[in-house]
Amino acid sequence: MTVVMGNVAVPANATVPVFLLPTGLSNFTVFQQSGPTVYVGSSTALTNKNGLPIPVSPANVETYNSTGGGTMFYATTASTLPSSFQFIISTAQ
Repeated sequence: MTVVMGNVAVPANATVPVFLLPTGLSNFTVFQQSGPTVYVGSSTALTNKNGLPIPVSPANVETYNSTGGGTMFYATTASTLPSSFQFIISTAQ
């Protein structure tokens, strides 16, 4: 089992790569303490309309990623203010 944790700063009006979800069974937990809402998703065209909003209480997403090489996740604030969030990735590898 592998566990990866991180704290990500997300600049205002930008979409940035934040973590790579590896192939296979895994889950990730995201949460943020304060600031403008951060949205995450697997597209570089990420917006507040198509992204997963990161809540204050931890949100856990369980998945089986079948994409070879893994899937990159991105984050945006969709705001003129910067923000940040925390993540934990747990894999079966």
